[in-house]
Amino acid sequence: MLMPGQHPIQIRQATAGDLPRLRTLFREYEASIDSLYCFQSFEAELADLPGYYASPGGCLLIACSGEAAAGCVALRRLNDKSGEVKRFFVREPYQGAGLGAELMARLIANAQNTGFESLVLETLPTMRSANRLYERLGFVPRSAYHRDSEPGITHLSLSLKRESFE
Repeated sequence: MLMPGQHPIQIRQATAGDLPRLRTLFREYEASIDSLYCFQSFEAELADLPGYYASPGGCLLIACSGEAAAGCVALRRLNDKSGEVKRFFVREPYQGAGLGAELMARLIANAQNTGFESLVLETLPTMRSANRLYERLGFVPRSAYHRDSEPGITHLSLSLKRESFE
């Protein structure tokens, strides 16, 4: 993927060397969200990276243009059959060229390869671009998947079950 006037963008599994860049991306994501709910235990999450996003069962992807971080997305195991999408963020200069869709496609492929049957996520109505992408990818509304959900949070799920063709 090539952005105008930029280096080619590479998406890959984050390494220990990427953790400072990921912490910066997570902080920018935090600043872009108008809800404190999404950031309960956030400082502990940052300190413990990759934490529950580590393999097996987790995934932490980073998109880079040269040395610059362009975006990220994370996956954490909820149970044996499902994972939760977290920290999906693309920096503004990299938005609008399909990077978010590519990050999500890679995350979904990783979840399928891990053996998950479904993905869940939380989103806010103000996250319009992300919500349009989730809809295009086939995410559908669902009930809250944990008891601490705040009013105004939308819960979505995506079935990863593959049809068998005989």
